Amino acid sequence: MVVAADLSKQPQINAAVTEVVKEVSPSVKKIRFDIGEDWSGQWAIFFRVVLSDHASEPKNLREIAPRVVWRMSARLDLPGLGLFPYFNFRSKAEQALVEDLAWARAMAFADDLLEQAEFLANREPGQPKQASLRRAVSTAYYALFHLLIDEAVGNWGIARQRSVLARTFDHAKMKGVCEAYVTSFYKAGSPPGGEPLKNVAQTFGTLQQQRHIAD
Repeated sequence: MVVAADLSKQPQINAAVTEVVKEVSPSVKKIRFDIGEDWSGQWAIFFRVVLSDHASEPKNLREIAPRVVWRMSARLDLPGLGLFPYFNFRSKAEQALVEDLAWARAMAFADDLLEQAEFLANREPGQPKQASLRRAVSTAYYALFHLLIDEAVGNWGIARQRSVLARTFDHAKMKGVCEAYVTSFYKAGSPPGGEPLKNVAQTFGTLQQQRHIAD
């Protein structure tokens, strides 16, 4: 059933996408997908493939596009999942012009919150008011909170479920996950590759704590 494909097969589809990107790199820059009904009402999976500008040239696209379709079909039993595949190919330059609108709006909202936090923190130079500083801390926290949620649900393959999924995120649970990651990072000997994510996790926990104090 498609419900099983929607949920239990999501990791399998994600893994296949990752492998195909690696195999056809650098021609393929990234692949995203959504699961939903097509024009006929049949359940389908819609792959959005971003190619390098060189690979998108007509003479190269005729060779790259079938390779992507073939490799994805070899890694996924889409008929068995009850999904009919659709592939849309776009160059990196085209993608830059037509970024996903929902993602762009989410990023803009987080940016707006961060800008507002900076404004509040500096609105009374020299003698900042406690009310402004407290509000700045709280607003900065919510900027990161919404950014993390938007980035997470943007990777969920079923577009119609993203808004519902976003509402399931919990402040305390997110903080717990961040603390667990920071702990595991240090237990693993502080691997350099994990440093950026550790910094984000640590910042989230600190900001949430400071927000509680500020509120």
